[in-house]
Amino acid sequence: MNQLDMSIARLRLLLKEIEAKEKQIQAARRQFRDQLERVINFALYRDPSLDQTLAMMADVDQRSENTEQIGQHLSRLRARVQSELDSLQLTKSFELAKLELAELEARKVALRRADSPDSAGAEADVAALDAEIERLRVLINDASERAVETLARRGR
Repeated sequence: MNQLDMSIARLRLLLKEIEAKEKQIQAARRQFRDQLERVINFALYRDPSLDQTLAMMADVDQRSENTEQIGQHLSRLRARVQSELDSLQLTKSFELAKLELAELEARKVALRRADSPDSAGAEADVAALDAEIERLRVLINDASERAVETLARRGR
């Protein structure tokens, strides 16, 4: 496995970890809402002092705010990791297309050398290779344009 594939795999794992943590954050948000309701119910039906009730509410709020901050950090991290992953995957597809293009061009040269120029089979093979080469060039150009757009978005 080359460095690019390892980086892609690492970023995919990081995204999965972020997703799991975001689910934990959602559960914690629900838990804090429920806890705040329980504190209010406790204040209504028990006999805590106002200061005790406010202290319990402040404790729940503090933990809730901390959880919200972690959620914001996760959101920023997710966006950056996804952007990097998209860039690496684009780079990988670009590199694979370039390799395939070089192989096809080499096969085309070999076909022209091996067969006589008036061979109909060789010309059909060369025409098929030309079509595939053109398809790959379009793919490479599209990937290049997407890379430029990605870099322009990052610059903003």
